[in-house]
Amino acid sequence: MKRDKQTGIAALVAAALTCFALVPQTAQAASGVNCLDAPALTEKPSGTWTPTSGISINTWNFAQGVSHWGPEATRVSVASTSLNSFDLKVMHDGFPNVSDPYAQLTSNNAFASINTDFFDLSWPAFAWGPVINNRVPEYLPLTFKDDLWQRVWLKVVATTDELPNPADGYLASGTLQTRWRTIALDGVNLDSLSANTAVAYDSNFVGLTPRGGATAVVKNGVISATYPDGLSIAVPTGAIVIQALGNQAVALRKVEAQPTAEVVLAGPESVGYAAKGSIAIAGKTHTAVGVNLAVLKKGATVFTNKWTKATTPKGALTWVIKAGKVFKVFPAGSTVKPLSSTTVVQILSPTPAAKAVKVGAIAKLNLPVPSTQTGYKTAGTISAAAGKIEVGAINLNVANAAQALVFDQDWNTPTPKGAVTITISNGVVTDVDSDGNTNQPQDGQYVIQVPQVFASTARSFATTTTAAVTLGEPTNRVRTLTSTYIRSNGKVTVGSDVIPIGALNHNRFAKEYASVFDNRWLGQDNNKLTIRAPSSVVVRNGLIAEIYPTGANLYTSATDTVIQFPWMYRSIVGSWTVGTPIDIDLSYEALNNKDLITVLGRGTPNITDGEIVVPCTWTNDGVRPRTSIGWDHEGHVWLVTSSPTGSGLDNDGYRDGGSTVHQMAEWLKQLGATDAVSFDGGGSTWMMRKAADGPHRVDMADPGDNWNPWIRYVPISLGIVAKPAS
Repeated sequence: MKRDKQTGIAALVAAALTCFALVPQTAQAASGVNCLDAPALTEKPSGTWTPTSGISINTWNFAQGVSHWGPEATRVSVASTSLNSFDLKVMHDGFPNVSDPYAQLTSNNAFASINTDFFDLSWPAFAWGPVINNRVPEYLPLTFKDDLWQRVWLKVVATTDELPNPADGYLASGTLQTRWRTIALDGVNLDSLSANTAVAYDSNFVGLTPRGGATAVVKNGVISATYPDGLSIAVPTGAIVIQALGNQAVALRKVEAQPTAEVVLAGPESVGYAAKGSIAIAGKTHTAVGVNLAVLKKGATVFTNKWTKATTPKGALTWVIKAGKVFKVFPAGSTVKPLSSTTVVQILSPTPAAKAVKVGAIAKLNLPVPSTQTGYKTAGTISAAAGKIEVGAINLNVANAAQALVFDQDWNTPTPKGAVTITISNGVVTDVDSDGNTNQPQDGQYVIQVPQVFASTARSFATTTTAAVTLGEPTNRVRTLTSTYIRSNGKVTVGSDVIPIGALNHNRFAKEYASVFDNRWLGQDNNKLTIRAPSSVVVRNGLIAEIYPTGANLYTSATDTVIQFPWMYRSIVGSWTVGTPIDIDLSYEALNNKDLITVLGRGTPNITDGEIVVPCTWTNDGVRPRTSIGWDHEGHVWLVTSSPTGSGLDNDGYRDGGSTVHQMAEWLKQLGATDAVSFDGGGSTWMMRKAADGPHRVDMADPGDNWNPWIRYVPISLGIVAKPAS
């Protein structure tokens, strides 16, 4: 695949003679009334190749008369990939120079490539736009404007890392924060859930969310709904849906739409109660004064298995009753532990009849039990996420500064007043009155009057669960392209002297700017020689190595960078001394302020934000070979060319056939591009692909010897390459 560079250069120069010739136009196209339509790219391309997994190359051939009025058939060639899997590289052999496209593909190990920027058609060939790879400037040209070489804003297309489109989903750390719980969030609008993760879905998500193991809906700052088993739903207007799996689902299930509260009350026997009852034994009736009382009273006190202490108090006489009979008698009294099958009776002042009771006597206990209708003291708790409140009684209006009073529907008058009043309906907190006003319990309700000691906890009970969803910036960025302008804002600094840089490796000088030449500079005759300016400096290892106050023709090398200065800086350069530290800052600024990674010059936009922006002027509607690049916001990129299909249409370097710019825009939009720009076309248009037997031409016929009269050497090309190993 040996190439004769001079042959390529000769063709390049010859093309200059005809590069502005006009192709035939229809009256409509020339007038700008209508654009030529682009035929649809069918699902079955004419040719398909896969240089490596993740890169596809397709061609579509349209017969003469299908895409335009000329005699040539048309081939549309498309190389597509994702910038999240592959990189773009601006390829060149140094400046100024033109390169063999076949050799460029091989030397850069590219999978596919196209020609790119417009350039001078005379030797030496300088591209109109800059070259930046991996944020490092390699070429920054000046522009001839108003009869002067000037540092101006340059049209570029560049790779950049952008925030994902919210509708596409992205990874991000965040939280679902309620008053009592914090649940970590792992992303937004993701198409699927990973184990032990929680994801937020907002109004940007289209359709039903994935189903988690638990689901919650946050709206207007509160939990408006929860689904403990998870539910796939559409995101309600103005809401955020949280879907969680695994451990995060367990945590999410504890978040309640309406905070619940559990009322646990012990029965009367558990705390003991005073009551008028009787014990009938052997035809005699003995007065019972209470059940499970801690202090014995005159008469008989009954102790059941609800007695929680180790043994009962000791009376003057003790009976143990089992299965309706007196099982044991302790004439002098004894402390006894009631069992599940026994009842203990302690008598403080036994009568003669009581003392006469023998083992085996039949015993019948008649002890009225307090109910919620009569009210009773109890031991219990009101439990919610905010904490616990101790309860001392139900349906009793008793003074109790240390315990809350509970009232249910059996309390038929307004409750007493507390420090705070809580209403619980069917296990859900429905009202919290911070002033502790009286209330009338309804069916299914508890009204709790809380004393001052628990007022703070009670006020923390809530009728809704407030929640805040907080999300950080996406942790995953999308590598995509952007169309903008850049300008050098670099500078040369020596001590307090600061001189702006206008050009890098461009053999032109602006009157107010320095021009820098590094090891990428080849020189006009490939000899690394720079052209003399009014003052010149050689920089080596960060130090001034040589100074020529009146200028010199100097050579660059692997170690030597040459800076040529215009006349206005001659006295400043003359004041410097060899060995002084010198800093060369090759920074640049972008008009859209984005972080640009790989940068190259471009032509006019074809598509912007999904809209075709190409007018049907005579320059755009001419049928010529065309080269463009398109992209979307998800990282997909398309390299596209349009060419005549044949290889024998030689016209002294001028190429007929291809497409209009507007047709290129239509094809790119069909492919899915939301943005696109033009590159150089005409005789410069080509596309290459990698194959097992070496590089091949894609956009036109590729004879067996890989020679094609239509290949043009260009200064810069763009290749799809593998990402570097991380």
